[in-house]
Amino acid sequence: MRKHSLARLLGILVVAIGVCFATFVLPQPSADAASRAEENEAGMTYGSASMFDYEEEPDLILVVATNGKEGYVKREDLHAAEAPAANPEEAVQLMQARNDELSNALAQELNTMTGQSSITAADASAMIAAMSETPDPAQSIEQLSTTNSQFTELSITGEQFAEALSNAQTSLARSIPVYEQDGTTVIGTFLVG
Repeated sequence: MRKHSLARLLGILVVAIGVCFATFVLPQPSADAASRAEENEAGMTYGSASMFDYEEEPDLILVVATNGKEGYVKREDLHAAEAPAANPEEAVQLMQARNDELSNALAQELNTMTGQSSITAADASAMIAAMSETPDPAQSIEQLSTTNSQFTELSITGEQFAEALSNAQTSLARSIPVYEQDGTTVIGTFLVG
């Protein structure tokens, strides 16, 4: 009986010490988002977007530029490039427009790659749809190459198709400048979309 009581008391003591440690020793997140961001000499806040709600993001948001350098994008540039939808109906319209743009860009990439002009946006859209049916990109390209007559007529490899799709996606991305912590010195670009 005494051993059971002692073990229970020891357990309660360990929990109490853990709670005290977590409360008084470990840093506690602040309710005020601005206090979680650092401030540069120009008075601009900077930090990682993951630490903030969308509406409370710092002025400069940490990213990795296309050249591999770590830097910051301006919040207003990022939000403008993201073009968030105001409502679900607008979101559907934006998504459809984006899919149409991607289909056109992929058709152009494939026609350039093959030296043909026979691939239409509708053909490219069908290829994208066929690829999206399989979560594994390599498997979906293989499936596409055996089931889609338009794809087999292209005489390209799965790697070439993946390259064309990547190029099409990159061509649609919006490029915004990446700055040093000062918010004025440009050190690269960041692609959105």
